[in-house]
Amino acid sequence: MTLKQTISRLQELAESHKQINHFFIGGFDEFLDNEDVIYPALFCELKPDSNISLADRVANFNFTLYFFDLMDTANRSLANVWEVTSDMSSVAQDYIALLKDQEYTDWEIGDEYDLSIREYQLQDLTCGVSVDVTIGVRFDADRCQVPTTFSFAQYDNPELTLKQVIARIEGLANSHKQINHFFLGNFDEFLDGPDVVYPACFAELEKSGVISLDDRSCTYSFRFYFFDLIDIANESLANEWEVKSDMVSVAMDFLAMLNYFGFQYSWEISDDYPLQIKDYQLQDLTAGVSIKVDISTKFDANRCQVPSTYTFAEQNNDGLTLKQVIKRIEDLVLSHKQINHFFIGNFDEFLDGADVTYPACFVELDQVGTISLTNRLATYSFTFHFFDLLDIAERSLENEWEVKSDMSSIAQDVLAMLNYPGFQHTWEIGTSYELSIDDYQLQDLTAGVSIKVNISTRFDANKCQVPLVPTEDGNFLLWADGQYFLINDNDKMIYA
Repeated sequence: MTLKQTISRLQELAESHKQINHFFIGGFDEFLDNEDVIYPALFCELKPDSNISLADRVANFNFTLYFFDLMDTANRSLANVWEVTSDMSSVAQDYIALLKDQEYTDWEIGDEYDLSIREYQLQDLTCGVSVDVTIGVRFDADRCQVPTTFSFAQYDNPELTLKQVIARIEGLANSHKQINHFFLGNFDEFLDGPDVVYPACFAELEKSGVISLDDRSCTYSFRFYFFDLIDIANESLANEWEVKSDMVSVAMDFLAMLNYFGFQYSWEISDDYPLQIKDYQLQDLTAGVSIKVDISTKFDANRCQVPSTYTFAEQNNDGLTLKQVIKRIEDLVLSHKQINHFFIGNFDEFLDGADVTYPACFVELDQVGTISLTNRLATYSFTFHFFDLLDIAERSLENEWEVKSDMSSIAQDVLAMLNYPGFQHTWEIGTSYELSIDDYQLQDLTAGVSIKVNISTRFDANKCQVPLVPTEDGNFLLWADGQYFLINDNDKMIYA
């Protein structure tokens, strides 16, 4: 069942009710600008936020239904306000009963409905009720029903780069017979891009992702927009709901292709997809939908596959100083054959530094860490930035996604090296890493990624190893003596 068929049924049921004289679907502004209304009326608003669930095999549309009737304004008495409110509440309950008719097996209606009772200043002074209703239609995710020319086959490559993920997405979008244009970037680039042949798919890679050692995965978040032109002849917007319905169907087709079982060895797709349905003022007046999809690729953390010259050996030193931690990080990073420059400090120092030979790694030590007496650990937070130059010839930025993909792969290589099992006696590395993908205006226009990594070293709290100086009375500072100092479980560390 399509969105258009859903709306058509809502209208048919409304018009069949003998106490509803007018039906309208749209936004409040459109309703206010509408032709004269014959009350009682039902105004239907499709909320922009909906949801598609692969787990439940359903697409949920969220509607608010308003039931209005005129208030008696003679002598400002408003004498019928409660009578009108009562009638509209009864009509609303009638309408929900119609929606829940057991003959309608092609949709699901929620069981709980938020009810609001209030006055509405429309073209006329009215009162009534509104009801929030969620309507779910079946989402089979059946790629065999998708109008596509894509050649589906078994894909056994277990490790996809970001560039390969993007190439597959583009191939799927361009193969759909109802998508005439594909673009990946941000809205400004899309608006400044070449003329668009609609219907179009615009993909946006969100800046935030995550790399997980526990799940052995690297997760990227994409938002896909599906647009088509609205008919603005005579300001009618006559095809608005047809366009939105078609774009919902195309989005569901696209999700079915992304979830092709032959891709399961090379990526994992999230099960739930926030869905937005709205108008978009681009170069043209369009309408459509957007869906948010998380795509996870395999992260093996296998240092043996890293192009590195580092000599990995068992490290048995139980207590690393911060200086030793930084030295090891520097050695690991510079051993990577695709990193030509290393710097640790802050952005101002990096920008004022010597000329950089790209690709480069800039490491920033966060100013706040923790010492834990319970865990016997001192934890430092580092942010690793991996940059490379963008090709700015004729403002093409043609290598933008290749650079971001390469830097994402290098970041995963560095994480694999940091997690070398031979280091486990000297430090502990967090298992989840915030990933940020962005452009950077440094000395040069660059792009890349950053990851946040927590590194913990051993804190024995052993006063016998502390080089203490005797006090004036000849007594040493005692660990348990609160008169002198006390290290709590979660003290802050400040680096000058």
